[in-house]
Amino acid sequence: AAAGSADVHCLALDLADLASVRAFAEELGRQPYGDRLDVLVNNAGVMAVPEFQTTKDGFEYQLGVNHLGHFALTGLLLPQLARAGGYARVVSVSSLAHRLGDASELRA
Repeated sequence: AAAGSADVHCLALDLADLASVRAFAEELGRQPYGDRLDVLVNNAGVMAVPEFQTTKDGFEYQLGVNHLGHFALTGLLLPQLARAGGYARVVSVSSLAHRLGDASELRA
């Protein structure tokens, strides 16, 4: 409501299925409110998947959901973001879990 609108709209997608991501972008574009997008927040994610899994497209699950799904979604929504002019923002968030890792044994 701070933006002057009390309208809230919800559409579902599965970041582990690139066909679902594409269908979401197409469905958003068909909505009366879907011609322009001012802010996209890429926030969904998975961590510590208990056993090896792949996305529907065959990618390792955590990589597919946390990175490839968001990348595809952002790319598909670029036309709506462009219509917001210089005001569009894409925010991709993460956790601080990367600080738990030890990269001292990685080789260049």
